[in-house]
Amino acid sequence: MNQHPRITSVCLDATLVVLFIFPALAIGGVHSWVSVTAAMLASVAMALLITHQRSRKHPLELPWFGAVLLGVTAWTALQMVPLPMGLLKLIAPTTAEVINVSLATFKPSWHAISLDPGATLIETLKIGTAALAFIVAHNRLQRRSRRTLLWVVLVAVAGLLVLLGLLGTVLAPGKPLLFYTPAAGKAGGLIATSFVNPNHGAAFLSMATLMAIGLALAMREIQRRALLLILAVFLGSAVALTLSRGGMLALAGSATFFGFLLVWARRDEHSDALGRAWPWFFGFAGATAVIAAWLAPEALLSEMQTLLPGASSWDKLDLWPAGLSMLKQNLWVGVGRGAFFSTFPHYMDGLTSTSHTFSHLENQYLHLPIELGLPIGGGLLLLSGVAWVSWLRRSEFTVEVITLAAVLLMLALHNIVDFNLELLGIALPAAIIAGALSAATWGTRREAPRRSRGWKRQLRWGALLSAPGLLVLFAILSITTDSAKDAEAKALKLVTDGAASAKVLPLVKEAILARPGDYLPHLTMARALSKEGKPEAVRWLNQALFLNPRDAAVHLEAARLLFRLGHRRQGLVECRLALQTSSRSAAILGWALKRVRNAGDLEVLLATSPLGAQELAVRELLRKRQVKLALKAAKAMRQKWPYEQQSQLIEIEALLANNQGLTAQTALQALLAEEKEGSSRAYLLLARATEMVAKGAKGPASAADKGSLEILGEAWRRFPASPAVGLAFSRALIGKKQPAQAIVVVSKLLKTQLSWPTRARAHEMLAAAYRAAGRPHRARYEAEQAKRIRKQR
Repeated sequence: MNQHPRITSVCLDATLVVLFIFPALAIGGVHSWVSVTAAMLASVAMALLITHQRSRKHPLELPWFGAVLLGVTAWTALQMVPLPMGLLKLIAPTTAEVINVSLATFKPSWHAISLDPGATLIETLKIGTAALAFIVAHNRLQRRSRRTLLWVVLVAVAGLLVLLGLLGTVLAPGKPLLFYTPAAGKAGGLIATSFVNPNHGAAFLSMATLMAIGLALAMREIQRRALLLILAVFLGSAVALTLSRGGMLALAGSATFFGFLLVWARRDEHSDALGRAWPWFFGFAGATAVIAAWLAPEALLSEMQTLLPGASSWDKLDLWPAGLSMLKQNLWVGVGRGAFFSTFPHYMDGLTSTSHTFSHLENQYLHLPIELGLPIGGGLLLLSGVAWVSWLRRSEFTVEVITLAAVLLMLALHNIVDFNLELLGIALPAAIIAGALSAATWGTRREAPRRSRGWKRQLRWGALLSAPGLLVLFAILSITTDSAKDAEAKALKLVTDGAASAKVLPLVKEAILARPGDYLPHLTMARALSKEGKPEAVRWLNQALFLNPRDAAVHLEAARLLFRLGHRRQGLVECRLALQTSSRSAAILGWALKRVRNAGDLEVLLATSPLGAQELAVRELLRKRQVKLALKAAKAMRQKWPYEQQSQLIEIEALLANNQGLTAQTALQALLAEEKEGSSRAYLLLARATEMVAKGAKGPASAADKGSLEILGEAWRRFPASPAVGLAFSRALIGKKQPAQAIVVVSKLLKTQLSWPTRARAHEMLAAAYRAAGRPHRARYEAEQAKRIRKQR
């Protein structure tokens, strides 16, 4: 017997297993070397498949969805082909505009559709690898034993990752596989898998969970079924430990679909196995929910509460409006596969958080059309859904088919709020699972292969034979092509080291030509020219602002340059724009207020700022003892927001700082008369104004001073949980030689929830009260408590 087909078969199965699990174990496949290696493996697998099928004289199938994936790979490769600028302006006007502005210095006549051809090359490898993996799986996994082997490997690897994650919580918190230290900090979640992002880890574990339950329900022996069910519960509980909201909800949704199909399929008279399986499934679901809730109840509750409106500082949904705007402006051909990272800042709107960096849009259904264009990206999404439905309709509802369909549904649900299919660690297992579902469907029909026409057969073989070769070529190109990121980093280092702009320019040019949508090279060049005092820096800054109009760092850099050139008002305008786009309002205000000379400058700086930022500016001016300027700013606030208590109170604070106690007292009395409840801040200011009036009054001030104490007492009765009121009231009581009452007030305050600085101040106030009461030993104890709290922090 000829042994060559047998050896080829073993090598093919081994290659497919490695493709199935290798990217997930290699930190999810985020690094480019993983993409290159996977592309090589997929090409080898395809070559082995062709050799094996021809030696066995078996037909080689090219399923229609495999042809779709190869077509998307071809389109992604075409996005790297340079086109005349006139043609590019016709089919992608926004891309042409970005290129014309970014490359204005270099005046390009040709450019590719992609705004990041280097990233597009890597993405071509990824989609091509997934296409070949799907085709190989469709042809190779028509035998159930081979499919079972892959599912067992997946479940075993996932179980190992969970065990390593649990061990890592003690030995190496936040380090995937116990040794890898992510560049962005520790991995999230209560446990770390081989994925840095807990959402991606949850997707992988969810696939393994569904596979484990599918294997368990397919078993006839009770012992094996029980063992696999325990493993499935273990993996399902681990999904909860990743604290991925999308992962947990996607697993719950796909499990619901799984259970529904199990119950619905019981109507079939030939589905005895399904009839026995569904009670076990619902037992798994209940046990998983109970154990997950028992393992981390507080963490899970806290994480799920962030789904409520306004519960978090930013939400993934906030990206979608900017994503839609980006899609509308790049509707037909997209910005280029992989170019989202460097081009998205150009489209960010006011809802998008500028404190985060976004490598992908948190919605795969928007992300693909943005990068590929609506016809290709939207078509791929639509045909993926059509393929999933057709595979289900053409197959018998066995446990295996239901399991495979549930896994793909889970990924479809999860990617509404995630991008795990952008990683080979998820995309390759998904492609192989889809190929297995297609193979299971083809196997159940037992159709004889149709004889295709000559040109169709030649086209099919041409695609199958050329795809591995082109993929290897792209892999070699990706290795030999220099990264624009390296040139950008070198240019930034030169600027930091104080190198001349002439030395920085070649590296900046290289980075811009490679990624014209990236604003950072322009900003780097502007900094180099700005240090030399050259006015050309303004042009580079304008280009950076065009590419990223909401970046506070660019606006501040422009402000520094304008101040240096003597354009103070224009510099203040840039500071104002930085305030609108940054979460560091206090730091920017502190820096900008040093350049403010008069009320006109202050008006320019705060013209469009919200109430909170203007209040912060007034407080900063008061802290710098620029009282008159602060009072003018507060009065301007009052005119702009006459009915906001916040603007009224900040004006009163400015009046008090300007020693206008009587005016402040009158305004506060009117304010509290209008509002029955008032606010703790208003009462504190009234007490301060009353005390100021008392000190300035002629004759004895006891009556006015007593009024101040009464005001604080009334504020304490109204706001017994306010730390500011409690501390102010106790301080006044100590001053009036009533330390016993002060001790009662502070003791009640310490029973409430306080921040550590407030708790330390409360103990210090208690020490002062005990000292005034003639109890020095207790006073020393309270002082030590305050020191201990501060030392621990």
